[in-house]
Amino acid sequence: MRILFSATPAHGHLLPMGSLIRAAVDRGHQVALLTGGGMAQVVAEELPPAVELLPAGPMPAEFLAEATRRVGHDVMNPSPDEVGEIFAATRIDLTIEEAVPAVFGWKPDVVVAEAYDTVGPLLAAMLNVEWYEVGLGPAMPAPFAVTLAREAAPRYAARGVRPAPPRSYIDPCPPLLQVPEWSSPVRHWPMRPEAHRRPGSSWSPPAFADPARPRVLVTLGTIFSEAELLNTVVEAVTSQNTNALVTMGFGISQGLKAGTGPADGAGGGPVNGAGEALYVPFAPIHDLLDGADAVVGVGGSGTVLAALSHGVPMVLWPQGADQPFTAARTEAAGVSLVADSAATVASSLSELLADGRYRTAARDAADRIAAMPSPGDVLDALVAEAGANVH
Repeated sequence: MRILFSATPAHGHLLPMGSLIRAAVDRGHQVALLTGGGMAQVVAEELPPAVELLPAGPMPAEFLAEATRRVGHDVMNPSPDEVGEIFAATRIDLTIEEAVPAVFGWKPDVVVAEAYDTVGPLLAAMLNVEWYEVGLGPAMPAPFAVTLAREAAPRYAARGVRPAPPRSYIDPCPPLLQVPEWSSPVRHWPMRPEAHRRPGSSWSPPAFADPARPRVLVTLGTIFSEAELLNTVVEAVTSQNTNALVTMGFGISQGLKAGTGPADGAGGGPVNGAGEALYVPFAPIHDLLDGADAVVGVGGSGTVLAALSHGVPMVLWPQGADQPFTAARTEAAGVSLVADSAATVASSLSELLADGRYRTAARDAADRIAAMPSPGDVLDALVAEAGANVH
């Protein structure tokens, strides 16, 4: 079968679909990925080589800048209306003309799109093929879903087609994190989330001077990784006499405090005479989590689900987007503490490491996740169902 995956061109939107993409490749299906051309290196390094990239549209910096121009102010912490402008109106407008010839030429049998991707579903309607939606974490807040649909609707009408619901919703969110009152408007397929891993990776973490200290993975993801914020978080973490393994995202080595991380993104040392911080460039979170006692992050869904799949509790300091919502769900499940300042990052981490209930809850979550259907099982069900309608 010819399966087209479609994703917003950002790590946090693309990489969570990696396990489903690998399952499709492993089973011998023809697989293509529609996303921004600026993700070409990521696709080459992080996904199987059999995945064909169909580049279309700009990267987030460009469509965020255009959305900012349209609404008249910064949209990095968007309201529900601004979510629609960013991910539906602006992204479709800047992507669809390039996407149409690429996708029509590839001729997919079915489209699989992540929850915030609005281009793939529009193309599925234009091609008259079925599409499946893949969640990224807890279900999208209802106001976000409403504004995405509202802004996408005239883009469908302009092309003479109508929006169609997905055939099924593929949900990687374990029930303990899901909104209690939420129910999928279409058929619901749970799928085990898996921490992203790189094909053939041999990455291993650097060695700390005192390996007996608790190890804490510090990651701000790939959007909110400003050097000043990272410096602040690392100081808070190492103040608790920990070993902080710090992943820097992209282009963040400039601006780190002297003595905390050299420009090549490796090495480090004690911070303020307390614990030790070692800095590494972007690496698969499956590898980064090996040996971690805790994660300190901002609440991105990919990080949260990866940490729980490894049974690692978290301290989360949300910075924007849907992070406050996701962080609140993890705190309600007893697997994290939510901070609102550097000071509360430090105190929350101290509590998390001292109170074994958080580790127990995270390990219980890992057991529940392990019992969910595998990506391979879900892919097989999708192919069996979609194949019956392919002519």
